[in-house]
Amino acid sequence: MGVALSEVDGQKPLYDYGVDSLQAVEIRNRALKNMHSDISVFDILSAMPLADVAAKIALKSKLVKVTAASED
Repeated sequence: MGVALSEVDGQKPLYDYGVDSLQAVEIRNRALKNMHSDISVFDILSAMPLADVAAKIALKSKLVKVTAASED
């Protein structure tokens, strides 16, 4: 993406880093291939903060098992 890691703010949306529709498709394809997570291009290009996009990818990933916390 051409952005230094030290300049990435997880509370900013990806479009703040210049992500366009072609890059969003590439991000979607990588999430599907590497994380087995089907996220929409719309989610990637939305105003959703980067940290929320990452959480959504993890939540939808078939590699991550999410369990509900039990109430004591």
